Amino acid sequence: DSGSYLTRTPAIAGNRRTFTISGWIKRDNTGSGYYNYIFGAGDGYSSGWFDGGLFISTDNLRFGLSNSARNGTECSLTSNALLRETSSWYHLVAAVDTTLQTASERVKLYINGKRVTSFSSATYPSQNFECVNINNSGNFHRVGAESWSGGYNKSSGLLADVYFVDGQALTPDRFGYFDSTYGDWRPRAYGNDGDGTPQANYGPNGFRLTFNSGSARIDQSGMGNHFSVVNFSESTDVVL
Repeated sequence: DSGSYLTRTPAIAGNRRTFTISGWIKRDNTGSGYYNYIFGAGDGYSSGWFDGGLFISTDNLRFGLSNSARNGTECSLTSNALLRETSSWYHLVAAVDTTLQTASERVKLYINGKRVTSFSSATYPSQNFECVNINNSGNFHRVGAESWSGGYNKSSGLLADVYFVDGQALTPDRFGYFDSTYGDWRPRAYGNDGDGTPQANYGPNGFRLTFNSGSARIDQSGMGNHFSVVNFSESTDVVL
């Protein structure tokens, strides 16, 4: 309720055509007026779809990218699936690769390891579109909020294990797996696939936030892309 979030402004642009956002979220309220942002990026000027981000709004999973002029939408996806669970966690992934020929393959959304294929509205980016908000230098990149400084930047609920991978469009099995006993979708560290995969490649602006007590803002990927805290205590606002 206090508008708590983490923020970082990259000094250099990364790959603005290909990247992956991954994170776990536990909602505390549902229905109209409740927003749950995994990630938002932009120049702080505009709100909603003119921002770029992965979030839940009015119980739908959404992903948006502004157009090159920042006055309209290049991409907007809204799932038909309703995410109304408040007693357990959702794992959300957005994998973006605008270089692909097929429009519907350029942005892929996943919930708990399964791809979202049913949308109430779907506009995909043009081929080779370069994002003006996400992974661009000088823009706010926020975890737990969108980039706009207005009323929509407050995200309720809990976040865990949030990733940004610069330069790769990854599938959710790089971040989770189905439990062989119960079939539950469970987390695992990116790069810890147990199949001989080399150490995870994050790219220049990539990060991993594990929200350790006392160092929630610290990037654990080894890339040194640390964040700043806003209305947030790294000791009292972190729970195991």
